Amino acid sequence: MTNKLSSVQKEELVAIMGDLLQPHIPVLSNAFKRFETWIAEVSKQHSSLLSKIPTIDWGIVETRLDELPERSKKAMDRASNRGWFFNWQGSLQTVLTLIDDLEAANDDELDTILIHHYDLNIDEYTARLSEAFPDRQKAITAAVAAHKRGGDEYFLSVPVFLAQADGTFANICGTTMPLGKSKSQDGVNGLAMIKEKIGENGESYELLSPLFGLHKIDLLKGESARLAESQATGVVFNALNRHQVLHGEVSDYGTKLNSLKAFSFLAFIGLHLPDILRATDPAAQSVTRV
Repeated sequence: MTNKLSSVQKEELVAIMGDLLQPHIPVLSNAFKRFETWIAEVSKQHSSLLSKIPTIDWGIVETRLDELPERSKKAMDRASNRGWFFNWQGSLQTVLTLIDDLEAANDDELDTILIHHYDLNIDEYTARLSEAFPDRQKAITAAVAAHKRGGDEYFLSVPVFLAQADGTFANICGTTMPLGKSKSQDGVNGLAMIKEKIGENGESYELLSPLFGLHKIDLLKGESARLAESQATGVVFNALNRHQVLHGEVSDYGTKLNSLKAFSFLAFIGLHLPDILRATDPAAQSVTRV
């Protein structure tokens, strides 16, 4: 049996199609004319851009994209060492620009760069978090509203952002106390599920790099580590620390800087982590919510 049409069948098909299309020819003609006009307008408006396409070195573009996960890892690690996190939920241009800026900046400039980034993107990230975790929408949007009011309201936004990050991480990992120090492995409790999902995928490890050093950074540094640091430096530990905030050990955390750092952690856990897990394991299309 063959699917090829004979010459007679082709002629009959053309005749049938002609009869079917005949009443619609005026409409189709107008549609094609409008499309032709649109193409001409686009070509005119963007002629300078289109003229550059043949001159683009696509090999360089490909190399730049191939290097992105490793560059992102280094930038993420620098940021997390100062209590910041960032994600890939914006456009590729946004991600590339942020990584470029972080690579070129000295340590004292990182805060300014990331404050600017989150000032610009907090509404978009909030909308995405609310969509991904509808049961947490009220808490997250209330905390964002408090953050935007500023002043003493940062005392309200910081602990809510941190608590919701903890909760979303628990949802994703399917475990209680996911940010607690693991007794069976080097890291936090939630990493067991993460490592199982990403397996040997090196790129996913790079894109989630800050997760594997959470227990070492200021945000989750334990009491003994905080004390040792203070004794070694002679300076009282005063970085944003989840345990100190949520357990009421400190009461001087209410700043815009700390609020955006806490929000950046929530966005990283609630948006970036699920995206990387889905990209690594396409079967994982949903996040269990409680």
